[in-house]
Amino acid sequence: MTKAYAPQKGTPPVLQFCAPAQLAVDRTYQRELDAGSHQLIARIAAGWDWNLFQPLVVAQRQDRSLWVVDGQHRLEAAQLRGDVAHLPCVIFYPGEASDEAAVFVELNQARRPLTPYALYNGALAAGDEQALALDALMREAGLRFAGSADVATLKPGQINTVGRVRKWHARHGEKATRATLAALARVVRAQGARNAGLMLAAIGAVVLQYGDDLIGALFGEVLDQPADEWLTAFHKRAAADGIGLQGAAIAVVLDAYAEAIAE
Repeated sequence: MTKAYAPQKGTPPVLQFCAPAQLAVDRTYQRELDAGSHQLIARIAAGWDWNLFQPLVVAQRQDRSLWVVDGQHRLEAAQLRGDVAHLPCVIFYPGEASDEAAVFVELNQARRPLTPYALYNGALAAGDEQALALDALMREAGLRFAGSADVATLKPGQINTVGRVRKWHARHGEKATRATLAALARVVRAQGARNAGLMLAAIGAVVLQYGDDLIGALFGEVLDQPADEWLTAFHKRAAADGIGLQGAAIAVVLDAYAEAIAE
C-alpha cells in the first residue's frame, strides 16, 4: 500500500549561476554579522575551495531581484575576495515576502550539525594526521570510540567522549594522552564507561601535575574503586565546595592520589 503524503509545496527551484553583485541580503530576518561571523567569512575567503562549496539558496521576488536566504557567509566571502565571478544558486519563488523568511527559519531549524563522533570518523577517512595519531593511541590503550549517547548500549572498551579526548590530545600531546588513556582504560574495563568523561578530566589532571613522577601502579590502585563510590564522592565534593562536578572529580582524584603517596 502506497503511503499517503501531504501535497508538495511551492514550485521546483532553478539551478543558476549568479554574480555576487546580483545578490542581496535582507537584514530584516537575516542574522547580524558579529565578530565570529566575520572570522568565519575571512576563513572561507582565505581557504576558498570549490570542492567544499554548497549552492546558495536564493529567493527571486516578484520584481526579479535576488535575495540570499541561505549562504550569507559564502556570499560575503566571495565579495571579500573579489575574484569569484559567479556563485551556484538554487533559485525559488516565494509567493509572499513572509514565505521567504519562513524558508529561512525552516532551513536553519532543520539543519543538524555533525556529531563529534561523525567528525572524528570523517577526519580518519580523510587521513587527518592528528586523528590518525589519536586512533593509534586509543588502540594501544584498548579503547574505542562510540557514537551512542546512551552509556548502557556501549560495548566493553567503548567510550563516547570523543570530543573531550580529541581536545585533550590536541592540547597536551602524545605523551600525556598515552598515560591518560592507559589509566582511563583500566577504569573503563573495571567500571564501565559511566563516568568516563569525569574520570578523563580527573586522570588527566593527575598526569599533568605529576608527569614523569607519576607512579603508574599506585595510581592504578587508587583508581580501582567502584564507579558509584567515585560518583558519590564527586557529588559530595561539589556540594561542599560549591563547584561543578568536573572540578570536584579533579579535586577528589588528586587528593586520593596524594594521600596514597603519603601513606
